[in-house]
Amino acid sequence: MKLPAFAFSLILIWLTYELGRKLHSPRIGLCAAFMLAAAPVSTFISLEARAYTLAACLCTLIIFVYERACEKPALRNLLLLALAAAAALYVHYTAIPFLAAIGIITAVRPKLVQATRLRIVLTLAASALPFAAWMPSFIAQTRAGMSFQSFQAPLTAMDMARLFLTDIISLLPDPPAVGIAIICLLASFVLIR
Repeated sequence: MKLPAFAFSLILIWLTYELGRKLHSPRIGLCAAFMLAAAPVSTFISLEARAYTLAACLCTLIIFVYERACEKPALRNLLLLALAAAAALYVHYTAIPFLAAIGIITAVRPKLVQATRLRIVLTLAASALPFAAWMPSFIAQTRAGMSFQSFQAPLTAMDMARLFLTDIISLLPDPPAVGIAIICLLASFVLIR
């Protein structure tokens, strides 16, 4: 059951490289890919039998296609953006604030032709239409709230502080992973030259 999550985590590393390469340079792409590979959260979610890595892949793909649609708002690019956004919405609810942020960025992005801006915002809005069928379920789940295994409701201020610190600590890189990432990064700089 965990093999798909692991496979999507490998695809995510590749997509991160491609996105960094497209937006800046191959070196930045490699740095971003190695930082992702060394992050403990990335390793943790790649071992979960959940759709987190697929959601991350789709969100990275959305950024990739979004940039392409901003450069050339052809029907093909807009359709790819709509399909990736709709798929992300079906995979995980975290796509909702992500796509909202993309919409806001599009609305205020300088140097974007007004017609292109309108097409992209309408594409993002249209991608949410298939998700409308799931809205009653989403609302019911948000009303039920989240359950934390080690905490009893209602959470005290101490419980919330402990949960927050645990989350922050889990984001810190593991020393062996950082060492491997640094070696790979140095090797990639040598290979690029």
